[in-house]
Amino acid sequence: MVRHLRILLITLFILVPFNSEAKGIFSIMHTEKFDWLPTESAHRRYPMTLIRGDLTLKDGSYLYVPAKFLIDNRWGEIGSTHVVGKTMKSLPAKLSATWFSFTENKFFAGDFVLPYDTILELCQTMISPKTGKTPNSYYIRFGFGPEGAVSVWVSAEGISVEVGNFRAAEVAMDWKTVLDNEEVSRADFIDQILHESLKPQELRDLNEHGVPPGISDHFSKQYRWNLEVIGQKNRMLWLKTLNGEEEYFDFVKTSNARTSRGLPQSLEVYWDDKTGRKFQAVVRFDEAEVTAAYKKLSGEKTDYPMQLKLEISDNPEVIHTSLNDGKYVILLGKTEVKTYSRR
Repeated sequence: MVRHLRILLITLFILVPFNSEAKGIFSIMHTEKFDWLPTESAHRRYPMTLIRGDLTLKDGSYLYVPAKFLIDNRWGEIGSTHVVGKTMKSLPAKLSATWFSFTENKFFAGDFVLPYDTILELCQTMISPKTGKTPNSYYIRFGFGPEGAVSVWVSAEGISVEVGNFRAAEVAMDWKTVLDNEEVSRADFIDQILHESLKPQELRDLNEHGVPPGISDHFSKQYRWNLEVIGQKNRMLWLKTLNGEEEYFDFVKTSNARTSRGLPQSLEVYWDDKTGRKFQAVVRFDEAEVTAAYKKLSGEKTDYPMQLKLEISDNPEVIHTSLNDGKYVILLGKTEVKTYSRR
């Protein structure tokens, strides 16, 4: 039996011409597999509903992006997860998506070739800050934003890296794909969703100005800046940026050589004071203040070097934040800090 199988395989190899099509066949046969799950996200201020999110994996199999009806869980965050099929599976190569944007009253759709090689490299080389080893499992996050924006991230254990940005086209679709209920009008249903998702001032701004043009480019834009934390000891932190990424800094064991990143959104910082007491603080930046500061110092140049500085005082409730370019300093006075004791 084994001898017959060998003869069959040799015969097949001879009969199949070794061209690009044949290479594709053998590539699919040897596709690497990982433990990963897809998940969805959208900006809290720009809620969406995902009508279709179909994934074609590298080996030709299929999966889907799960989603609850209303997506407003913040950009790049983990949303719904459905544990279906095999645990170990090929990575995604294509995305076909259709969704509805409530703030714009528009449908968007598109087919996108995903950066498979980049996704594969991250799954092979990403190191967990918790264990110092390759993570056992991953999330591949898909974000659906205003103006047809689509972003994709690979994430695991507190690290999330943006691997692609795309733009879908506006399309015309039957409203019944969102709500098949003739007793509720399209306008009334959208109004209901927006009142549930948006804060009163956000709703007033939307009604008065609409969705700001270029908002998706604003969220995805990266600047050249690094992070410095001074004061206290044994400092480490997780940083979240407006483009949905998450980074880890421990300032001792590992170096973060990255030079460009999105605007800072929030961070969690951990430290010990001089007496050995342990603290943790959640620091949230004011988006308008941070945006204005970065634009003012950089002159809109994305390659202009800047530094975000955190100064942890002896009073654990006080953390000063500022942005500088080595010559000028802008204090970020609207930053919110909440400090907690930890064991």
